[in-house]
Amino acid sequence: MSTGSSPSAGDVTTTAPAASSEESWRSHQLAGVWCPPGSRTPSATPDPLNARSETVASKPFFLGPWRPRRCLIPADGFYEWRPPDTQGPQTRSARKHPYWIRRQNHGHFWLGGLWDRWSSPDGSSLETCCILTTTANALLRPIHDRMPVVIPDGLEDTWLLASGADELRSLEPLLLPWQPAGWEAAPVDLS
Repeated sequence: MSTGSSPSAGDVTTTAPAASSEESWRSHQLAGVWCPPGSRTPSATPDPLNARSETVASKPFFLGPWRPRRCLIPADGFYEWRPPDTQGPQTRSARKHPYWIRRQNHGHFWLGGLWDRWSSPDGSSLETCCILTTTANALLRPIHDRMPVVIPDGLEDTWLLASGADELRSLEPLLLPWQPAGWEAAPVDLS
């Protein structure tokens, strides 16, 4: 996620603003790690920044937050890394290469995520989040096999407020690969 118009290959944040339905579209500043309840310390847990949308409703690691704690993470672009060309000589192309993916109009969009509140044994707490991913669409497939879930404009409340079993099932189409029309993927200049 970036808020600038010219990203660099290392432009990664450890916290992210996010909106959730808690307290009517409350704004959060979330740590970009995932600390499930019961973890003794944030560093003692695996810290996925991403969660596979295909299994998020069934994995114990994410099941609790899937129902009540979905969030929207604002972005104006994101990185995906193309694997190295393993067929060619060991040159610069033998390294992973970042691509900056964004809307062609450079507009902002929402990434679908989950958030949770981790409580430490001393009583302090930390709000954490992860981004949901789906299989790559035609634009991203040559670069990577996964991509973030992007919540379509106008469906933000649907994403945040779904609570019953039928409403949660209605979110399934939002977890599918989004249409690539209106998006671009540009290689990042590493020089």
